[in-house]
Amino acid sequence: MTFYLETTSSNLPVLDADEEIIHAQNCVGLYFDDEKSPDYANGTLYISQKHVFYVDSQNAKKNSLKTRLSDIVDVNHSSRYFRSSPKVHLYLKFVQEKWACKICFYNNLGSTLDPCKNCGVAGRFRLLQADSHATEERRKKKGLCPTCTFQNYPDLLFCEICGTQLTRLPTAEHIQLSFRNGGSSRFFEVLNEQRKGLIEKKENALRDTNHLRKIIKEKSLRIGGIHGLQQSHALRLAQNGQTLVRAFQDLDAFFSLTRETMELADQFVERIQNLAGFAKQSDRVQQLLKRTQQLGLLRNNYANMVSDSSNARLFQVELCKSISELLLNHLKSDTDTITMTHAWAMYNRARKTELVSPTDFAKACELFPTLDLGIHVSKLSSGVSLFQLKLPNQREKFLSALLDTMQPTVTISQCAMKLHWSIGVTMEQLESAESEGYILPPKTTHNELILYILRLEIFMI
Repeated sequence: MTFYLETTSSNLPVLDADEEIIHAQNCVGLYFDDEKSPDYANGTLYISQKHVFYVDSQNAKKNSLKTRLSDIVDVNHSSRYFRSSPKVHLYLKFVQEKWACKICFYNNLGSTLDPCKNCGVAGRFRLLQADSHATEERRKKKGLCPTCTFQNYPDLLFCEICGTQLTRLPTAEHIQLSFRNGGSSRFFEVLNEQRKGLIEKKENALRDTNHLRKIIKEKSLRIGGIHGLQQSHALRLAQNGQTLVRAFQDLDAFFSLTRETMELADQFVERIQNLAGFAKQSDRVQQLLKRTQQLGLLRNNYANMVSDSSNARLFQVELCKSISELLLNHLKSDTDTITMTHAWAMYNRARKTELVSPTDFAKACELFPTLDLGIHVSKLSSGVSLFQLKLPNQREKFLSALLDTMQPTVTISQCAMKLHWSIGVTMEQLESAESEGYILPPKTTHNELILYILRLEIFMI
């Protein structure tokens, strides 16, 4: 069953607390059963530990869907056939449709042609299938809630009273994912891995629950009284000690194997790097170097692992969206600024693992003007890149905030403290304002740098 997907300001899916995006693929269209849907013709697919997300490229706020991995019964893959793109087929569980009775307002499961299970009224309230579809179309246009019958604004997606979804999502049991730009095989592998992991988690949880019930049942039959509790506590301490001993033994064995693996990897890298000069002369050596890069043995960054230009572009676009999410959370006011170096450190500190290199970060930030994610990138005269909120009349607002700090003099440190800027950014902004004629050149008094506002005729013009 498909559900409506809420997206962020950067057109990324809203995730749960224990959920993260594992794989992404763009240029994908959806088929419901065997019919192509014009509303879901081109978008980006995301896979997480719990869901498969579809974010539409044209209207992400309205035409975005998600389905749970637990609702997927079977997955098939079909390769390209003549002009037909490769497809991944999702077979979902059959979920009965809910409808509210017009007499007692009981929520029934099944067809609207069946009588109500609570009051049993059918007769003259029975609807024909054609009339049912026509009524549903009129209800969607008017914004009438099918559950509480509240008249909502026609453009709303959810009812203001009961929260029922007003837009009717596709309810097909067979969804085809059409990959127009390749990537279907990798998506199919990742999807199967996540489904397998989800099934293993359920089996392990069921096994642990049954084992715990068995232990509780055995102990409840054998142990009783204070003496039994003391024996149970001593037995638990002994078991915990044995578990810790085995854990430390496994940890020592793991460390020894890790050291051996690293030594072998270093030896392999030395031999591969000696062959790097012959890469252009031998195709086999070049192929070996490519495989080594894919394994990560040459210790290159993530961008070197992406060989295809389309995949590299997708990686940079998704990285740019993630960076914009971080910046929008930190840039609160119109005058807040963050340098690229500071933003890169903040982003890697939030990731904790699989850190992003400065080169990848800079390439992703170059996409801000084209993606229009609400972030403006400006470059100072010293070469420092500055992130700000994208607002109309950005320069005029900065100059107005700068001149507001003058009373009528101000030091660099005072200006930086008032505007929450760094010393370097404040100096560059003041020098820019000086070159534009808004303030006078600085004067030194008592070892402090003081900047004066230009004469009052500026404000009298």
